[in-house]
Amino acid sequence: MGALEMTLPARPESVGIARRRVAELGEELHLNTRRIDDLRTVVSEACMNAAIHAYPTGPGEEEPEFELSAQVHKDRISVTVEDDGTGIRPRPAFQSRSARLGLLLMAALASRLEIRSRSGGGTSLRIEMS
Repeated sequence: MGALEMTLPARPESVGIARRRVAELGEELHLNTRRIDDLRTVVSEACMNAAIHAYPTGPGEEEPEFELSAQVHKDRISVTVEDDGTGIRPRPAFQSRSARLGLLLMAALASRLEIRSRSGGGTSLRIEMS
């Protein structure tokens, strides 16, 4: 079965690249059109979190990156998006009306969603779609 490993710059344009490549794996698994659209949405949200929200103060001397890996299994696809950013922290409700909507959307569309803080800093999002 197929697999994918990518390191991408933490920029909005990287999200589309990741979304397209993972959708190709969904097609290999023969997911129906609706599930592939769900997969695109979930991957977009996960990558946007890493590309936009993980590094809120902007890049330092080195451009920040995030890692994406995906694996096609017999009946599902698993996708992991990891960054070295600030992590997911509680935010006051007044900061944004849409705060955490991306996480809720991913949880609603994915078969399984795991969010973990990485020991060296940053966040790991693991998504499974079947």
